[in-house]
Amino acid sequence: MKISFSRLKEKTKEIAAKRISRLFEIAREEAAKRPALARRYVKLAQELARKSQTKMPKNLRRSYCKECLLPFTSAGKVRTKKGFAVYTCSECGARRRFRIGN
Repeated sequence: MKISFSRLKEKTKEIAAKRISRLFEIAREEAAKRPALARRYVKLAQELARKSQTKMPKNLRRSYCKECLLPFTSAGKVRTKKGFAVYTCSECGARRRFRIGN
């Protein structure tokens, strides 16, 4: 049975998306106990998205610190200011701003 290239590419992106979300789940679980391992899982998810040319979903892109690659936990601060949510990393203190609302 011959599979077209476009169908194969679509299937590859589907599998990659599932693996990326699973890597983030595991990273969140490991963040408190083993931060080095959590960083590794986030890095693997980034590489997988890049290699499979898959966009990471917005909720996953916003769920980790870009500086230290640790997933945001409940220990970090979240503030709202002038239409933005400001997340402060509990590990390195880096801040990320996301527009909220429209």
